[in-house]
Amino acid sequence: MPLLRTSRLLGGRYVTMLRASLERHPTAEAKAHVRRWLRSWATQRGALLEEAQTARGLACDASSLIREMDLACKYVWEIGEVTATPSLYDATIDWTPMDDAWADLDAAAEARIFWEETLPALARAYNSDLTLELAAPRWRGDPRTQLRVQTSNRELPSANEVAETT
Repeated sequence: MPLLRTSRLLGGRYVTMLRASLERHPTAEAKAHVRRWLRSWATQRGALLEEAQTARGLACDASSLIREMDLACKYVWEIGEVTATPSLYDATIDWTPMDDAWADLDAAAEARIFWEETLPALARAYNSDLTLELAAPRWRGDPRTQLRVQTSNRELPSANEVAETT
């Protein structure tokens, strides 16, 4: 339960910070500042994750990014892995605790900014060969978010990689 509350709290605090910035500063300036802050925060988190995994002798690949990141994806998100290989991670995200916070606060626009900035920046800092794409996001009205992480120069997965899909 603490991970659920922490994740939901993160979503609510982010919205509070963004809305306060928008009230106090010109909209374009505030949005640009928040986007820079989110990228900086995510870059730091990605670098720390890479450092921790490297110290443990673990690979910093597409699957481990999502499974090991500090948003507790594998513990509290309702996520369905479609493909999970070192070079490609495809999943559908049906729900996160932050989704509830953002729905309660009518914050779809704020959620969009959060996800657009944080996850790609986190992926780049974690492994510069990774790209992250969020397709069909819930905050645009889709029933679930589709997430794809892959190596930039990724070739099609081998038969062994496909067999390893979890």
